[in-house]
Amino acid sequence: MPIVSVVMSVYNGAQHLEDTIESVLANSGVEYEFIIINDGSSDESLNIIQNYAENYSQVKVIDQENMGLTNSLITGCH
Repeated sequence: MPIVSVVMSVYNGAQHLEDTIESVLANSGVEYEFIIINDGSSDESLNIIQNYAENYSQVKVIDQENMGLTNSLITGCH
């Protein structure tokens, strides 16, 4: 059971998404899960997230219709 949950929402952020994910994954020394909510993106964001989820067990994906940042983060925290 991870002791830290990192929750992030993305909406059409493919341009900087890989750098952002890599930054979180570079952390070490603590058990964590990385929950990424794709908030209805129409760009390549979901594909990028899914690729990381296939290669890193700490990455969890939630794909949903666009609900806005606050609602997305609440979903991720649940």
